[in-house]
Amino acid sequence: MEIYVLIAIVLVVTTGASLFNLRVLRLPESVGLMATALVASLVLLLGGLVFPSIVEPISEQIDGFDFSFIVIDLLLGFLIFAGAFSSDTAAMARERWPILLFATVGILISTFFVGGAMWFVLGALDISIPFLHCLLFGALISPTDPIAVLAILKTTTVPRLTAGRHRRGIATQ
Repeated sequence: MEIYVLIAIVLVVTTGASLFNLRVLRLPESVGLMATALVASLVLLLGGLVFPSIVEPISEQIDGFDFSFIVIDLLLGFLIFAGAFSSDTAAMARERWPILLFATVGILISTFFVGGAMWFVLGALDISIPFLHCLLFGALISPTDPIAVLAILKTTTVPRLTAGRHRRGIATQ
């Protein structure tokens, strides 16, 4: 299948999922799309058990995707650029101390909280992992995703200057 056809299919499915979320689910955009994607994946998995001849070609096409290349090499740069391009850097410069405080102290608190919780839960399950390894895991997952931060800022009551003016991922000045 041509790459253009695959891109068109992905765009149509994503648009349909967004409309379904907008009119039926009424969840935040990222949550609604993720929920729809999870349900679609579950339908494909269960459909493969009932109708293997229909689902098998779809599964083969999906298996042919190099998702790490598509997401990391192609899409991530555009997403981060769009987020940075639409951010108000002057307002962020005025708020640099709270931002630096949250970015450092918040990460440290999250690292110790996640690492400690992991160490405690794994210890309760009688799985022995050194506390330092649990802290390393906490440090790996604690830094926030810039795309997720922009999505959260859109839905909170953060002043407009700090959050930037975003509408569905597109800057509106």
